[in-house]
Amino acid sequence: MQSVINGGIYSVNFKGSKPYEFSGIHPAIVIRTLKEDQMFFCIPLTTYNKDKWNSIRKNGYGCRILSSNSIARIDKIQVVTRDEIKNRWINASTGKIETITPEELQLFSERTAGYLNLSTSKAIKEYDKYLTQYTYVENEIVKTLSKEASIFTILEKEGGVTISARKSYCSLLSIKDVINIVTSIVDSAFNVGSKDGLVTITILKETEVKASATEDESKEETDLTR
Repeated sequence: MQSVINGGIYSVNFKGSKPYEFSGIHPAIVIRTLKEDQMFFCIPLTTYNKDKWNSIRKNGYGCRILSSNSIARIDKIQVVTRDEIKNRWINASTGKIETITPEELQLFSERTAGYLNLSTSKAIKEYDKYLTQYTYVENEIVKTLSKEASIFTILEKEGGVTISARKSYCSLLSIKDVINIVTSIVDSAFNVGSKDGLVTITILKETEVKASATEDESKEETDLTR
């Protein structure tokens, strides 16, 4: 016999620790993952009322479950192990196991797939912009250290140089990305900081720019990431 009904409603222990996460025991639709029998997608249910539904439609992503008078919070989906799935959820009014209809499960499935598709489509677009900016900043740092005009200003000091640019030029990057870029360009020790609207790179001693792509190769790489 089945220990967990795929598509059933269970009491699930959500271990969220942030205000935007569900935490504690909540009713949830449980979907077994395709290849891992002990791993489940769990979508918490919250009681329906008009104001809550309008708020979720505006600021979140949900699906009405009419048979249980609830809202499936698709935007709060979590992956949990079998150990976090407790008992079947009991309807307090009827004393019976809470279930949803096949039609509701179908609609829920379509809404969930749509949410995941929208999320991954957004990731593809944002990652493409990230790669374009990464290449652009990398090329601009090379130009700066080669004493060519660039988005960076350069201040030469005894034993080293400091270059800086507005944060907006690196808005899609993290500090780790900037560090990774500089590591690929210079052989010397350096520091990277972000303060007062500027990204600052201090190279602690005289350095030589590592061999880099030619101008044509750099342009081609930039074009590929658009």
